Amino acid sequence: DHFKRQAQAYSAKEKHHLALEKNRQAIKVCLDSIRPDLADRFHAEIADCYTNMNISFRAANQYDSAYWCLQQALTYYQKSNLVDIALNIGNVYNELGDLYMAKKQYATAIQNQQKAIKILHAYPKHRYLTFAYTSLGEAYLQSGDPEPALGFFRKALRILVPHFPASVRSIGTVSDRSLIALHGIARCQLAQQKLAHAFNNFRRLDTLVSQVRFSLREDASKFSLAKQALPIYENAIY
Repeated sequence: DHFKRQAQAYSAKEKHHLALEKNRQAIKVCLDSIRPDLADRFHAEIADCYTNMNISFRAANQYDSAYWCLQQALTYYQKSNLVDIALNIGNVYNELGDLYMAKKQYATAIQNQQKAIKILHAYPKHRYLTFAYTSLGEAYLQSGDPEPALGFFRKALRILVPHFPASVRSIGTVSDRSLIALHGIARCQLAQQKLAHAFNNFRRLDTLVSQVRFSLREDASKFSLAKQALPIYENAIY
């Protein structure tokens, strides 16, 4: 757990080589400590580390290494009989979709994200399902098909903000996925030349960005928000 937390901290700071090192240390601890009565937990922990290592490799454009890590993650999750392990398996398929999307192989990305959604439908309010919907929307949008993309972004947003748009101003803490989903909707409307609808959603995004900014304390989180907000305002200007 100590090494995993360190890896997550380094990943958040985009120090991916250090995140990889800490994940490898965590895996070694698990492999050295594994025994039959703890095998399910350790297999899941190892799979978590491989899933996180994929993110670091993908950030460095090392796609083959990222793919290998995700295959390892699937293998170890499937060895575990922990309750709700299907959540993690569904998330791996979404990560595979994101990997193929980074490689601009949109058809394969969509296939993997659809696998993720099929598994994650059993958990209708879980954040992993919102990840899959936003990723699938992004794959369709980037492949030049904004109509189905719009539907998937809306499904993600309905999970995150059930009474959208009326409840936007009453949200205390907004996840990054709320911004991603709403920005996806606005970008689809831009692509469809529905400029008035897009502009209304960019005004809502401005509200959400302000709420998130006031809730943040750490400089790294503020930097991450600034990077995410920049294309929002650029598209709003357009």
